[in-house]
Amino acid sequence: MWVLLFSDTGEFAGEPGTMVDPCFLIHHPKGTLIWDTGLGDRVADEKTGIDYPAVGIDGDYDVFGDGSVLILKAPGHTPGHQSLEIKLQKNGTVLLSGDLYHLRDSRKLRFVPA
Repeated sequence: MWVLLFSDTGEFAGEPGTMVDPCFLIHHPKGTLIWDTGLGDRVADEKTGIDYPAVGIDGDYDVFGDGSVLILKAPGHTPGHQSLEIKLQKNGTVLLSGDLYHLRDSRKLRFVPA
């Protein structure tokens, strides 16, 4: 099961222990120590200490290689922020963005709150 985190902060990680064989897709820009636990291609659940497989992403990422599900680099108020673009056959494209913008003016003015 692929698991995508919109932000690199632990409170958004959910409960990976309840998922069947989770593998995290994590935006990990070169030179940034996001999720750097010393575990290489694995991440640790802060609550349980159990580590899970992970794939580091640098930039946009085509999950299935067919353009139907794209992870988009979307740096926001946290390093490693990402969004998910899904192309649905009947309803068109859907963008899931987590908390990319808090205010309408933030998007218009390209302002990221501190």
